[in-house]
Amino acid sequence: SIHHPSWHQGSIRICSPYRAFTTDKLNAILGVRMGLKHLNVTLTSVPTSEKEHKSLDGLEYNERFEFLNVLSMEMELEKSLKKGLPYPILKVIEYLSVDRAGFIWGRQYRLTGHYTIYLL
Repeated sequence: SIHHPSWHQGSIRICSPYRAFTTDKLNAILGVRMGLKHLNVTLTSVPTSEKEHKSLDGLEYNERFEFLNVLSMEMELEKSLKKGLPYPILKVIEYLSVDRAGFIWGRQYRLTGHYTIYLL
């Protein structure tokens, strides 16, 4: 379907800082689902037995980001920073918003979605 965000998807278990400038580590499953006009990023914490990380148990994020034009991913990154989203989600958006020096994944996904929708 044109509106379903799963023509390219993946997930991985991560151990990452929850937010910048902290030593708190988050054990979680990070999932990314690419659609033709948007992407969906999920972050679900994995329960741990360590007392210092118990406050991060039960953490669940499901965020949708649009990439309709050249600047939309940069705007989505700015909105995400203002919302205070966790560091792993911000890194995915940041990676896809860079459009220089060989880091053109965001542009490639946007163009692929644009031409696929046009052909359909």
